Amino acid sequence: MFWKKWYAVVKSPTQKLNKGVPEAFVLAPLLFDIYISDLPTTVSKNYASPDDLAIMHADREWKAVEGVLTKEMATVGEYLQTRKQKLSTTKMVSTAFHLNNKEPKREIKVNFNNESMPFCSETKCLGVTLERSLTYRRQLE
Repeated sequence: MFWKKWYAVVKSPTQKLNKGVPEAFVLAPLLFDIYISDLPTTVSKNYASPDDLAIMHADREWKAVEGVLTKEMATVGEYLQTRKQKLSTTKMVSTAFHLNNKEPKREIKVNFNNESMPFCSETKCLGVTLERSLTYRRQLE
């Protein structure tokens, strides 16, 4: 006996995208990893997700940290510019994590495009609030 199989094909409407990928697109994380796979090598540690890029550097001297991070920001900015992307400067902040109780209010000064990035005493990363001494007090509350 011969059985016929019928298949229905449903096609969603096409949509032109000028930049990026559709929101909640299943392949977005993979495509993002491929896209930034050639992110320039830096002295600092880089942590990236499709929504955020964090550049972290540790040193015993404040000036050294500020200098390295300012240079790294310029490098990442140039990298993104060659890909017709740009950093959202309204969302950029600098934060310092340290246990030096002699300087609890010390603000780190990092520049990007000749402008000082705003300092924030605490920041949120993947839903976790991080403060200067990394006690996670705010998160536990």
